[in-house]
Amino acid sequence: MSIKLDPPVRLSFQRPFTNGCTVTLAITNRDDATVAFKVKTTALKQYCVRPNSGTIGPREAMKLDIILQPTTADLPLGFKCKDRFLVQSIKLMPAELSMPLADLWAKVEKERKDELQYRKLYCVFVEPDDPTASTTTMITPSRAVVRLAAAMRASITAPCIVSTRASASAIAVQPVIRKYSAATGADHAAPVTPGTTPTTESTSSPTEPAFSPNESDSTPSDRATTLSPRARSPSRPSRGANLPKPPASPQEALARMAHHCRARRSISAWADYQWLVTHARETLTVEHVMLLLNTMRQRQATRSDVAQMSALVTHLENLGADKESALAPAVEVVLVRAAQCKVPDVVADMYAKLAEMGEVRRPIKAAVLNVLKKTKRYNEAIALADKWRAAGEPVMFVYNRILMECEAERDHGPAGLLRAQALFDEFIRNEESPDALAKAYGVMALLYVRRGDRLGARTTMQHLLDRRPAVPLTASCYHVLVKMAVLDFDLEMARFAETGRAEARDKARAHLARADQFVRQEMARSQKPLFSMSVEAVMAAHLRAGDEASARVVLDAYTARCNELTGRVRIKYAPFGVLVRHLAMDTERTEAVEHLFETIPGSPYLHDYAVVMVVDALLAAGQTDRARTFLKRCIKRGYVPQGNKGYTLARFEKVVKGDAPSVTAAGRIAAGGNDAGEEGQARAAWAAKAESE
Repeated sequence: MSIKLDPPVRLSFQRPFTNGCTVTLAITNRDDATVAFKVKTTALKQYCVRPNSGTIGPREAMKLDIILQPTTADLPLGFKCKDRFLVQSIKLMPAELSMPLADLWAKVEKERKDELQYRKLYCVFVEPDDPTASTTTMITPSRAVVRLAAAMRASITAPCIVSTRASASAIAVQPVIRKYSAATGADHAAPVTPGTTPTTESTSSPTEPAFSPNESDSTPSDRATTLSPRARSPSRPSRGANLPKPPASPQEALARMAHHCRARRSISAWADYQWLVTHARETLTVEHVMLLLNTMRQRQATRSDVAQMSALVTHLENLGADKESALAPAVEVVLVRAAQCKVPDVVADMYAKLAEMGEVRRPIKAAVLNVLKKTKRYNEAIALADKWRAAGEPVMFVYNRILMECEAERDHGPAGLLRAQALFDEFIRNEESPDALAKAYGVMALLYVRRGDRLGARTTMQHLLDRRPAVPLTASCYHVLVKMAVLDFDLEMARFAETGRAEARDKARAHLARADQFVRQEMARSQKPLFSMSVEAVMAAHLRAGDEASARVVLDAYTARCNELTGRVRIKYAPFGVLVRHLAMDTERTEAVEHLFETIPGSPYLHDYAVVMVVDALLAAGQTDRARTFLKRCIKRGYVPQGNKGYTLARFEKVVKGDAPSVTAAGRIAAGGNDAGEEGQARAAWAAKAESE
């Protein structure tokens, strides 16, 4: 190790905690080269570190203040703290000495990740005069312990710490399932408001901590960077199985639940809440329930989370919570999460509760319409919107966008497009906002593109271009232009294949060049990962033209943009899947598939879509053994499939034997359609319109 820590292993925080507590950590550089360091923690909201990153010159030292935030109530005696810190360090090369820290760590994570060194620090809560605070000794694990740890697939990267009063035989090796986060310099966490994007709890490799796609290492020092939790192999207990022991008293349960909530451990906090509901329901107050609800909404919601959050709303109603300050915001949170998870029954229930309380806010109405549209309940969405408009609800773009799509999807014939066009015409006559107008033009043109109506799409976009610069082009407008350019490219390529005329080939190249320009403009303007669909379409067009180099250039631009937006958007893996499937078809280039997989930002080996796209591509290319080896390696690094969306080894073997469809095929069957088939129909209709013109 090039650095020395003091204290080397344990950070002791002494009571009382109601006023906060500060521990000093000294980092000494024992090398002749400058070293960069960064400190991360498992409890992001409980601690702040000043500074949390920096550089240390040769043979120099730096002191850091690790501050435990004040708690509302002191923790019970004997409470076992499970918080940890991780110190990353790396020697700097001469060219890196003048780089900003954000750029430096971005480069290190991308190019020199294998050179990073890690040191763990364990947090301990002690009494002011605790005699055990200075009676810990370092015990090197025995070979038997090491063999046991290897069998459990848990890496032992630091010596065990036990009290001198305990025997070495009392050491229990258990898999570490923790979530590291970069320590922040902020004094407190920002309040969470309904409707914001939740954070995601994901898993990571047991040997190389990796950033989750929710936070960015290039964020300012007063913000935190969340790392994925340690991975679980299939032999380990499922998530939530290693919950703490039942509390001894209601007071301990309340303190422990508050502690887990501040550390954003929603599963452990929910377990304590259930114990309190069963044994001491009268001790729970509105503040406790709201704290737990706010913790649960900060993670990526699932259907089970929606059910739990609905139960919390019912509890708030039983407690007689104030409607304006507690009950209404809680109901809105649950409604939005239910809409994201496509649970229309819960959405309808929460909407009815809000309607009883008074006027429903417009974003909530939009969420209700959106979930009805996503679940293909078009008639209900249109009837509900007509009811609101009859009651005097002003025309909004979000309403019209949803209703336009509902009208077009409800009737796939010309009548559906005509009704959508009527809604569009009504909106642009009364709307004054340039951004809303541009988005409306983009939605209407996209509806025409999906139906293959070449003339309607071009007419709509030409009207928008005529209104510039008063109405600027937004990301959605460039998305439509990309789609149109790609369809025109396919049309000219078909003509070239039929006639062999160089003129058609040149026109196809020109359309593809325009698509390249449009997709870059869309990526520059969009703050959401929706531009991944445009990138996917352009890359596929380049590959159809036999130009793999241009497809890689577009993919590199997409990767760079995703890195810029890290912490605000979730990475979409579909553009990588285009190149993966292309490379997998060549049996001599299957190694390039796995190399491309490793270059995907974030932790792709933990996500179903990324793993499935590689496994299915290798299976389609007949590379069964390589697909099996790849899946085993992902599982070893921590991949755990979520339900039927991913591959277990058992399911993989069934697919190989032909006893089950691939995950991709099963997903299309469950969805009731085929995106590739719909795209092909749009392409055919686009070509037919062009011929008729």
